[in-house]
Amino acid sequence: MAKTHDHLVQVDDAANCIRVFRVMPDGAHVLFAEYALPADQHGWTDSVAALARALGEDLLMDAPIPRQRYSL
Repeated sequence: MAKTHDHLVQVDDAANCIRVFRVMPDGAHVLFAEYALPADQHGWTDSVAALARALGEDLLMDAPIPRQRYSL
């Protein structure tokens, strides 16, 4: 199977967000998703858990190999 893209995850503390870029075979970075960092700063809160779940699901669903392997 041909590789279509990888992912680069960038935490931007100044902008208070996490950005996920697709890294294309030619090296170009294409913004895939941006998530606001929760205001909670202590512990595994519901909002931190929701961010982790969304980030993980989005990465899995955007990755061609797992999508094909698991018929997603």
